[in-house]
Amino acid sequence: MTSKHYPIFILTALLLLSGLFTACSDGFTFRPPDFSLAPEPYDISNITPVTTPEGLAIYLVQPGEAYLGPVTERDRVLVRYTLRLDDGTIEDSSYRDRNPDPVQFSLGDVIRGFREGMVGMLEGEKRVIIVPPLLGYGNQPGHRLGSQVLRYDVELVAIID
Repeated sequence: MTSKHYPIFILTALLLLSGLFTACSDGFTFRPPDFSLAPEPYDISNITPVTTPEGLAIYLVQPGEAYLGPVTERDRVLVRYTLRLDDGTIEDSSYRDRNPDPVQFSLGDVIRGFREGMVGMLEGEKRVIIVPPLLGYGNQPGHRLGSQVLRYDVELVAIID
C-alpha cells in the first residue's frame, strides 16, 4: 500500500468502526423478562409434602394420568413451570415474555433437586418442588442462587421419550 492510499484506508476503517459502534448501541435497551402470564403459586397450605433426607420437599397438587408411565431421570419432558425464590420473586418461568407454550428439556440437563422432584410424575400432574440449596445451585461456587431455596410450580404436559 502506498502512502497516498493511507488516508483512504484510515477513513474507511474509521467509518466502519463508527458504524459498528452505532449498530451496537442503537435500539438496544435491557428489558427485564415479562412473567405476567405466570399463574399464581399453587396452594400447598393443606398438603403434606413427601420430604427426602436431603430436604427436598414434593407437594402433589393435582394427580396425573399414566399414559406413558411415570417420568424417569432419562426422559425428555414437556412442562410448564415457574421458579420462585423464598420472597415470591419469579426467577424463571416457561411463561417468560408472555409465552403460554410449555417448554421441552431433558431431565439430565436440570439441577439435581428439580430432576429428583420430577421423577415419578405422570402426565397432567402438578407439583410444587421445594429445592434446598445443596440440591440446587449451592454446589456451584459463586452462583447467584447458591444460597437460595428454590420453589418450582410444575405441570407435566407430556413425556417425550
